[in-house]
Amino acid sequence: MTAEPTFTFCAALVDALAAQGVNHACVSPGSRNTPLLITLAAHPAIEVSVHHDERSAAFFALGLAKATGGVPLLSCTSGTAATEYLPAITEARMAHVGMIVLSADRPPELQDRGSPQTINQTNLYGVAAKWFHDIGVPDAESVGNAAGLARKAVATALETPAGPIHLNLPLREPLVPMAKLDTAFATTTATPAATATRIAATEEEIARIAEVVSGRPTVIIAGQSNSPGLGSAVSEAAAALRGIIIADPQSEIRFGGTDDPALISTADLLVAAGFRGGEAPAAVLHVGALPTSKPVNQWLESLGADLTHIDDGRWHDPLRIATSVVVADPTQTLSQLAKIVDAGPEGFAAAWRRADDAATAVLRDAPADISEPAIAATLIDAVPAGAVIVAGSSMPIRLLDSYGTRRDRSARLIANRGANGIDGTVATALGVATAGIGPTYALLGDVTALVDIGSLATASRLATPLTIVTINNDGGGIFEFLPHSDPERIDSTTYEELIATPHGQSLAGVATALGVESCEVADLETLGSLLSVAPSKPRLIELRTDRAAGPRRRSEIVERIAAAAAAT
Repeated sequence: MTAEPTFTFCAALVDALAAQGVNHACVSPGSRNTPLLITLAAHPAIEVSVHHDERSAAFFALGLAKATGGVPLLSCTSGTAATEYLPAITEARMAHVGMIVLSADRPPELQDRGSPQTINQTNLYGVAAKWFHDIGVPDAESVGNAAGLARKAVATALETPAGPIHLNLPLREPLVPMAKLDTAFATTTATPAATATRIAATEEEIARIAEVVSGRPTVIIAGQSNSPGLGSAVSEAAAALRGIIIADPQSEIRFGGTDDPALISTADLLVAAGFRGGEAPAAVLHVGALPTSKPVNQWLESLGADLTHIDDGRWHDPLRIATSVVVADPTQTLSQLAKIVDAGPEGFAAAWRRADDAATAVLRDAPADISEPAIAATLIDAVPAGAVIVAGSSMPIRLLDSYGTRRDRSARLIANRGANGIDGTVATALGVATAGIGPTYALLGDVTALVDIGSLATASRLATPLTIVTINNDGGGIFEFLPHSDPERIDSTTYEELIATPHGQSLAGVATALGVESCEVADLETLGSLLSVAPSKPRLIELRTDRAAGPRRRSEIVERIAAAAAAT
């Protein structure tokens, strides 16, 4: 491609990454990473998206990776630019998402001398990075190592549990080639692409689980998991056991579009209402991450049942109550388990399903006003088949968990619940939308939207089809559900100014100023109509609610559900 060592190596590395299936690079402008920018732009197999803000770029890559299961590339200049990636890298590590950071750096002779835009980038992300490697200043020998480095980087990113990789590349000047580059790359298919690995449970482990659950009333808790096909495996196991399924919104089965009789889609509200069924569960199978629902988690802690936790690639006991932990692929494990277990009592699941139907009817009959429960229910009901919903990690995912009932059309929900931060959610949604796996919607709170306001400018510039629904209750609505809002415990002025933090902003106005089509909606019929049609460009829909009304509305719904469930 060129005789210059820097560009020869960059070309070899980018080509080798493309050969491993890397097909998207999120780049930010800079001087030190110019050789990478030029090379990435020239490669025919890699799509490049430009991001002015590195923090937004990293969350965009995170959304892309979550949506596709692929390994996107991030490229930035030296110095604090690379530090902006840390929040998204942390989420990626906690959520088991693969991506590769390729940070440009100053060469060794400029380190520790007060040179501008120079920091110590060695192990910059600490434990958040799954693997760090300093590539070294490219020289005549480097190109021969590029293919092996790319194979290891992608394989390590995908290897269970998946995670982010940090490759640091010190570059000497000149950072611009002496002449325009020849864009003929060697190949993009020279080596086999790396694939994710899965850990299989042993026959002894499966037999031990079967012994615990066979013939007993059993609950399957389906949390978020990267295990392909887990929804079908959960249904298969529940049918064999005659058990029930409590599925987190991020699990495949919650909004999977199939009317599984074992699925209890209002478990959060039923448990909060005191419903416990006719017979207490004696066994629990928990697959994947911790459920969003606090009432469900508290109920599990109170059961005293045998709880087996199954997760791929990590020893996981988030509630600290597991009687057995199996590190194995949940899909494979449940599929094998379903073949050998004995069914539990007939009436156990039936009682829960009757209560679930009664709770669903209560939600259907709830007042059709602009309230947070109604907004969440309308969104779940209105979005088209194959839609992808990106939920904010604070109140929005809790609202969808509580009020999003079973659908007859499939939808997928994605949230940054690995580390549960609210930052970068607009950018994550943009990355998901760019993946093109289905019409994409985001349900965000106002603070979450404002935290990532710069990504609205990115949305406008990229013109990515995305609907952002923002609930504007002028502050942190989740705190209304917590002791923080109790005036007997915290002074009301302190609570408002330092915790609830009202902002007084019109989100539709902010979005319009940044070039995103926006509107404020005041009725559910209009909201449902807007959501039912996927847009051709980004848009923001704002709905204003009363922050203090959230707990009161939930209490009213829980009270009605308690009465309806008791009548079953």
